Formats: sequence, structure tokens, C-alpha cells
Amino acid sequence: MLKDNIITLDNNVSYYILQDMNYDGRKYVLAAQADLEKDNLDTNELIVKEIVSEGDGLITADIKDQEEAERITKVLITKFQMEK
Repeated sequence: MLKDNIITLDNNVSYYILQDMNYDGRKYVLAAQADLEKDNLDTNELIVKEIVSEGDGLITADIKDQEEAERITKVLITKFQMEK
């Protein structure tokens, strides 16, 4: 697994970024839960997050608008499946 593609959320769960997308001036990622010790991905545990600048770094944020979240999720999953 490429370490540059790993994000760790506040709950200390790690996710591997499968797909990213810029849309309407924002960046979104589709990620699968990652077991770093076993070098394994759980593609049944997918999340979609917005990547936001904060201070000198980047953080993940939930997508606030539910309709937009559903639309972005569909696009990211479709892009991921097409590139498989």
C-alpha cells in the first residue's frame, strides 16, 4: 500500500484513498478502511470525505449537504469501478 494515500481519522481508523475528484472548487475522496499491519483493504467499509485546508495541513470533513454527498459518492464509485 502506498503510505501517501493513507488518511487516519480522529477515531484512529486508517483509510486508503481509492479515488479522488475535484468538483465545484472542492476536493473529495473515496476511501476504503485499511489494516496497515496486515496490508489489507476492506472495500466493504467505504467512506467519502471532503479534503479541507486547515492551517499548514489538510483535514477531512463530512459533506454537509446530503443530496450533494449522494451525488458525489455515486460519481466517485463509478469512476473507481471504471478504472478497476
